[in-house]
Amino acid sequence: MNQPIRLGFAGALSGERTAQTSQFVIGGELAVEHLQHRYSQKIIVNWKDDMARADRAIEVAHHFVKQRVDGVVGHFSSECALAAANIYRQHGIPLIAPASTHPLLSDYSNVFRLSHNDDTVCYYLASWLLKKVPLSSLLLVRDESLYSHEYITRLKFYLSTLTANTVDVFYFNPYSETKLPLTTKQTIFFCGRTHRAIQLINLLEVEEKKVDVYFSDDAYNQEFLDNVSYPNIHVISSGPIPKTERTHKFHHDYELRAQGKPGFFAAAMYAGVEIIVQAFHEKVKTSSDLIHLIKTKKWPTLLGEVKFTTTGDFPHQNIGIWKIENKKFVPTDTIHFR
Repeated sequence: MNQPIRLGFAGALSGERTAQTSQFVIGGELAVEHLQHRYSQKIIVNWKDDMARADRAIEVAHHFVKQRVDGVVGHFSSECALAAANIYRQHGIPLIAPASTHPLLSDYSNVFRLSHNDDTVCYYLASWLLKKVPLSSLLLVRDESLYSHEYITRLKFYLSTLTANTVDVFYFNPYSETKLPLTTKQTIFFCGRTHRAIQLINLLEVEEKKVDVYFSDDAYNQEFLDNVSYPNIHVISSGPIPKTERTHKFHHDYELRAQGKPGFFAAAMYAGVEIIVQAFHEKVKTSSDLIHLIKTKKWPTLLGEVKFTTTGDFPHQNIGIWKIENKKFVPTDTIHFR
């Protein structure tokens, strides 16, 4: 095939929310290298920095439209994906979202996500937590981000709905003198940005509080591992990556480049590129609409066979529970989505 594929890759290359960026970048780079070789296909990539800010995401989206990209993979922040989605829809550009989880993204016919939406995650997570932790001993903690506020609100709703009881929520501000209300609490669940998660652990160590702490997937990264030593830390994140012949080379090449193991987001970025490249080849053969092809066909990927629902969700991805031991994420449990 002589016609090159033009892809837009968008994410936080700078700013406060770059803890996961290396996963996305290396996952995208490896996908392009492997797929160019596999299909003898030239892939032209345009990386743009949305800084995890909605206003920047709008600028990035307009840039990609002018560049006439065939598809976009990225906008890892839900706020950015939501800001850019309609611009892409107006110009018939598919957006594959490896990490954006906001339920409203399901309203866009051109958006396809490889992580579960927050509403689904919070329902199954609430059910799982109630099997592990008495509700009276659980404290939900959020930071100042919109994502954190909405995630914790959903989780609180499902915990309360499933038990007909209320659960306490605490707004964590590391610069406030208000102490964590842990008198009757043995378990914390925190959703928020990586640097706030690290600050929370530092505060627990200073106050010499010994509790079990669960973190949402923003903490599933090397920066978090490198900066915490507190016992009984668990992280909840999409995954694990399936173990297949296809993923063996991905793991090998990723570890050579990153000097560390890939997380789910690296694999999701890779899979997003796979889907668009395969769909583009199908489009050339059949003259079909690219968005329609992505929505209606099954695609073999690093994450297994992907078949999106009518709302652009990938429903067969489980959630992994990881404990930090010896500066490594060790899998301890899986939440299976039925």
